[in-house]
Amino acid sequence: MVFLTLLWSCHNEDFAKGETESQRNNANFFKHVTSNTAKSGVDYVSILEAYNREKDFLTTMPDQKGMPIWDKMQVLDIGEKTVLYVPLSEDKTDLSSLMVVKLDEENSVFHLQDFTNDYLKGYVYNTEYPKENRKLLMDTFLQMNFFTFGHQQFTNLPKDIYEGSLEYNRLNILDAKKGTEQNKGFIYNTICTTYHYCVHGQSTSICDYGHCNCGGLISCFLVTSCSTTATWIDDDPFPPLPGGGGGGGGAPSPKGIPPVDPCTQSGMPFYRVSPQCVGNNGNVETPDLDTPCAKIKSVVNNAQLKPKIDSLKQYSLTAVENEKGYQQDKSGNVTPAPVNGAHHVDFIIDQNSLGGIHCHTLNGTHMFSPKDILTFLSFAEVQNQTLPSGSIIDNTGNAFLGMISQSSSYFITFNGASGDLPPPMTQADEEAFELEMNKVYKKTVEDLLKAEGKSKNDDLSEVGLQKLFFSIIKEMDLEGKINLIKESGGNTSTIQQNSDGTIKAPIPC
Repeated sequence: MVFLTLLWSCHNEDFAKGETESQRNNANFFKHVTSNTAKSGVDYVSILEAYNREKDFLTTMPDQKGMPIWDKMQVLDIGEKTVLYVPLSEDKTDLSSLMVVKLDEENSVFHLQDFTNDYLKGYVYNTEYPKENRKLLMDTFLQMNFFTFGHQQFTNLPKDIYEGSLEYNRLNILDAKKGTEQNKGFIYNTICTTYHYCVHGQSTSICDYGHCNCGGLISCFLVTSCSTTATWIDDDPFPPLPGGGGGGGGAPSPKGIPPVDPCTQSGMPFYRVSPQCVGNNGNVETPDLDTPCAKIKSVVNNAQLKPKIDSLKQYSLTAVENEKGYQQDKSGNVTPAPVNGAHHVDFIIDQNSLGGIHCHTLNGTHMFSPKDILTFLSFAEVQNQTLPSGSIIDNTGNAFLGMISQSSSYFITFNGASGDLPPPMTQADEEAFELEMNKVYKKTVEDLLKAEGKSKNDDLSEVGLQKLFFSIIKEMDLEGKINLIKESGGNTSTIQQNSDGTIKAPIPC
């Protein structure tokens, strides 16, 4: 069980209608997969959609760019009451706002409020408001960032309500877990149920946990299942603001000047540490290895892996079909992949595996294939197997897979925790899924080549290859869950996609 306290507000909707012009396609706002968002058979997204047909709240909410991430919505029941916390994002990297909805015992909406980052900043830095209420709202944003994107490091927090690093008042949410139960708003105690399953669907009774052998390349896994509860707040912690903004159309004014951490970036929420320098107390010159980009930079410079990467770069210049690869265990040992075949490499993945690298030769597509991505997920699934039972540490993000090619090399890591991994499939289901995704992959390549004015025998541009990656992970229902890192000429950078499908400029680490 995870204890947390989430914000609650009881005043009515008071969005300033007409103040902002919609910059998103509201027709897509309520698109969702019911199996990912319903709880106890209740489809809350459809309830909100019906409520919007009655109240038209989409046109009046302050955040007119963010789209909901429905599968990260928190549904918390207390007695006959239900509260929904819906994260909204413009770029699938950060929260643009947090929508809080209260439903009665008939599952009818009687309160809905959209809190933007601007509102949050103005409220928590205005000391005229009660300290406990300011911390409650800030805590909730930090929690939802952690739940939605896996962010752990935060900065520029009000010093009168948080004790972080002295200069920019940074805080690691995992460190905050160590506080007492009086530290409202943070996950500070985790009690989970752990069980085993076999990847290829065999009975767990035949699993040899010591050697992890269920009849396939990968087998026994530990799965941790946790529940979430909340403390209900019946009073009104967020009274109407001067000017009638009330958290809808306006934002309070900060009192004093909030700190400006040099590790924040323009366009990011004020409390988010830039991925380039998480955990290093504001020193932008020395990135911390907690970031996906910095972890991969360490991988490509690893004394054991670097010569293997260099050899694969040379091999990738050949026109053969057979690929080659290597894998690394958690102790740092590097060994050749046992199976090197035509356009594929097979790894033996067990509880001690960390990641792998392989090449795509001249005749192949120089981007991760569906099979590559499924292999990577297998690496991610074993990262927590050597942890003690009940541990709150999550090492899922340590796994990696590299694709080495003649132009650039790419690496992928997981953007989330073990609970964000897709459920296991039987071997037959996985093979059928891979076959289906290969067809989609091939069709996407053809469409992108056509868009670039090229023939089917040509190579995609670098941007085209990056679009191919983001397209296929979306088809695999992994959108926003996998980080794409590029390595070229000793430069390592994060590659991200804008909401309109274009590719952002690389973000160096």
